[in-house]
Amino acid sequence: MILAVGCSNATVRGNQSYANAGHGIVVFEGSNDATLSGNEVHDNKLSGIDVNNSLRLRLTGNVVYGNDIGLHVHGRSRSVTADANRLTANRADGLRVATGASAVTASRNLIDFNHRAGVFVAEGTARIGPANRLLDNEMGVWLSSDAHGTASWTTASRPTSWTASTWPGRGSAWSGATPSAPTARPPSRSPSRGAPGRS
Repeated sequence: MILAVGCSNATVRGNQSYANAGHGIVVFEGSNDATLSGNEVHDNKLSGIDVNNSLRLRLTGNVVYGNDIGLHVHGRSRSVTADANRLTANRADGLRVATGASAVTASRNLIDFNHRAGVFVAEGTARIGPANRLLDNEMGVWLSSDAHGTASWTTASRPTSWTASTWPGRGSAWSGATPSAPTARPPSRSPSRGAPGRS
């Protein structure tokens, strides 16, 4: 496991973190202004990348698969940007935003073959899009009743954005892929289908 606690301006680049009993990479307790780039994080028991109570993080070019959750942003983390990552074949969600995380932005990511939601915003604020590709997940984007923010697509057949606070009921989900998105396959070490995790 790679652990950053109370660090500023740290860079975690070009590593492999796998088969850990907990998370693969943890950014925790005020590890602000960190960059995670080009890491391969897979087959961990908990989250591949866990961001907890940290500010102004940038995650780019990471490949995260075979974990319980691919990327988990929570614990009042703020201003976290995930750009051009692949979050694939995780046992629950590709990206989860929870417990008061805010200003989370995800764009240009390939999020595919996750066994529950490609993106689950449980509690907090997030902007999902533009230019993510969400393919072959159980659900594409799941916004709970406690979520706030915008999910954006570029398909001709659907609105370009939906605001979570305007959706009726106790949360909403959208499933599917953009018509022009190419077929993609997960890495060869994909897990067997399991029950979704809880947090």
